[in-house]
Amino acid sequence: MPYCKMHSRITLQMQHELPLYHTTPIHEYNATPKHAVWAYLAAQLSYEIMTGRPFLDGNKRAAFFLANEYLRAQGTPGFD
Repeated sequence: MPYCKMHSRITLQMQHELPLYHTTPIHEYNATPKHAVWAYLAAQLSYEIMTGRPFLDGNKRAAFFLANEYLRAQGTPGFD
Protein backbone atom coordinates (compact mmCIF):
# COMPACT_ATOMS: atom_id res chain seq x y z
CA MET A 1 0.00 0.00 0.00
CA PRO A 2 1.32 3.47 -0.80
CA TYR A 3 1.90 5.75 2.15
CA CYS A 4 1.20 9.47 2.16
CA LYS A 5 3.67 11.45 4.28
CA MET A 6 1.31 14.44 4.48
CA HIS A 7 -1.59 12.57 6.03
CA SER A 8 -1.09 9.08 7.44
CA ARG A 9 -4.81 8.15 7.06
CA ILE A 10 -4.73 8.48 3.28
CA THR A 11 -4.15 5.16 1.57
CA LEU A 12 -4.98 4.02 -1.92
CA GLN A 13 -5.64 0.63 -3.38
CA MET A 14 -3.08 -0.70 -5.80
CA GLN A 15 -3.89 -0.13 -9.47
CA HIS A 16 -4.67 -3.80 -10.17
CA GLU A 17 -7.12 -3.88 -7.23
CA LEU A 18 -9.26 -0.98 -8.46
CA PRO A 19 -12.37 -1.92 -10.38
CA LEU A 20 -13.10 0.11 -13.47
CA TYR A 21 -15.72 2.44 -12.00
CA HIS A 22 -15.39 4.96 -14.78
CA THR A 23 -16.13 2.43 -17.54
CA THR A 24 -19.31 0.99 -16.06
CA PRO A 25 -21.60 3.84 -17.20
CA ILE A 26 -20.09 3.77 -20.69
CA HIS A 27 -20.72 0.04 -21.04
CA GLU A 28 -24.19 0.59 -19.62
CA TYR A 29 -24.81 3.37 -22.15
CA ASN A 30 -23.58 1.28 -25.07
CA ALA A 31 -25.90 -1.56 -24.06
CA THR A 32 -28.99 0.68 -23.85
CA PRO A 33 -30.79 2.71 -26.51
CA LYS A 34 -29.26 6.08 -27.35
CA HIS A 35 -32.10 7.92 -25.60
CA ALA A 36 -30.67 6.85 -22.21
CA VAL A 37 -31.09 9.42 -19.49
CA TRP A 38 -27.91 11.12 -18.25
CA ALA A 39 -29.25 11.04 -14.71
CA TYR A 40 -29.36 7.24 -14.79
CA LEU A 41 -25.72 7.09 -15.89
CA ALA A 42 -24.71 9.52 -13.13
CA ALA A 43 -26.62 7.43 -10.59
CA GLN A 44 -24.91 4.26 -11.83
CA LEU A 45 -21.50 5.93 -11.51
CA SER A 46 -22.16 7.12 -7.96
CA TYR A 47 -23.62 3.75 -6.93
CA GLU A 48 -20.54 1.89 -8.17
CA ILE A 49 -18.22 4.23 -6.26
CA MET A 50 -20.28 4.06 -3.05
CA THR A 51 -20.52 0.28 -3.04
CA GLY A 52 -16.97 -0.31 -4.24
CA ARG A 53 -15.46 1.84 -1.46
CA PRO A 54 -12.14 2.77 -3.10
CA PHE A 55 -11.29 5.23 -0.28
CA LEU A 56 -11.11 4.82 3.48
CA ASP A 57 -13.25 7.91 4.02
CA GLY A 58 -15.43 10.11 1.85
CA ASN A 59 -16.78 7.55 -0.62
CA LYS A 60 -20.28 9.07 -0.65
CA ARG A 61 -18.93 12.61 -0.99
CA ALA A 62 -16.67 11.57 -3.87
CA ALA A 63 -19.52 9.69 -5.55
CA PHE A 64 -21.86 12.66 -5.27
CA PHE A 65 -19.20 15.06 -6.55
CA LEU A 66 -18.34 12.88 -9.56
CA ALA A 67 -22.00 12.32 -10.44
CA ASN A 68 -22.62 16.06 -10.22
CA GLU A 69 -19.63 16.85 -12.43
CA TYR A 70 -20.72 14.19 -14.91
CA LEU A 71 -24.16 15.78 -15.16
CA ARG A 72 -22.67 19.25 -15.58
CA ALA A 73 -20.34 17.98 -18.31
CA GLN A 74 -23.42 16.72 -20.18
CA GLY A 75 -24.92 20.22 -20.14
CA THR A 76 -27.40 19.75 -17.31
CA PRO A 77 -27.34 22.19 -14.38
CA GLY A 78 -26.35 19.56 -11.81
CA PHE A 79 -26.87 20.15 -8.09
CA ASP A 80 -25.92 23.14 -5.97
